[in-house]
Amino acid sequence: MIRRGKSLVRLWPNAVFGIVALLIVGSFLYYAPAWGLQDDFQSLAIANRVWQSGNFFGSLWDVIIGDFSSWGIFRPVYYATVVITYHFLKDLPWLIYIFVAIFNFVAILLWGVVITRIFSVREDLARISLFLFPLSFFVFTPFWNIFVHISFQEKYIVFFSALTLYFLHKAYSKDKIIYLLPAMLSMVLGIFSKPTGIHLAMACMVFGAADLIILKYKRHISLWVLL
Repeated sequence: MIRRGKSLVRLWPNAVFGIVALLIVGSFLYYAPAWGLQDDFQSLAIANRVWQSGNFFGSLWDVIIGDFSSWGIFRPVYYATVVITYHFLKDLPWLIYIFVAIFNFVAILLWGVVITRIFSVREDLARISLFLFPLSFFVFTPFWNIFVHISFQEKYIVFFSALTLYFLHKAYSKDKIIYLLPAMLSMVLGIFSKPTGIHLAMACMVFGAADLIILKYKRHISLWVLL
C-alpha cells in the first residue's frame, strides 16, 4: 500500500503536466492555426527572398547585416531559424505552432531541472517541482504571452537562459571548468537570438565578481566566468 502511494506521488505531476500540455497543443489545433501575425508575413517574405536568391548563405547574411544596420541588433540564430522553418513549413502553419509549443514545454522542463538543482529540492519533492513550479511560473505570469506567441526570439531566450544556468550550476557543483564551455555557448546563442540575452551574460558576470570578491565559494571557477 505504501509503495502504491509513493508511485502515485511520483506519477501525478507527470500526469498533470501531460494533461496541460495536451490542452495547450489541442487548443492550437482547435483554432486551426494560420498565418496571421505580423511576424508571420515578414518571416515568410524573408524566407522566400533568401531561398530564391540563388545564393542562400550570402542572402541570409545580407538579411542579418541589414537588420543590424537598420536596428542595431545582431540575430543570426533567429534569422537562420526563420529562413529554414518558414520555407519548409510555409504550407503547414499548424505544424509550426505545434513545434513552438513542444519547444516551450522542453524549455519549461529544463527550467524545472535548473530550479530543482539550484535550490536543492528534497528528493521526494523534486519530481513535483520539476513539472509544476516552472509550469505555474509560465502559465500564471506575463511569460504566458511569450509562451503562446509564435515568434522564435523570446523562445530562444527562455531556453538558452535555462541551459546556461544548468551548465553553470554543473561547473560550480562538480568543480569542473569544462562545463563553462557549453554554458558560454548557450549564452552566445541566446544573445544571437535576441540582444536582450545580454542580461544573462551581465547576471553571470555580476555573480562571478561577487563570488570572486565577497563569497569566495569557488573563485577559480568565477575567474573563468569573468574571462
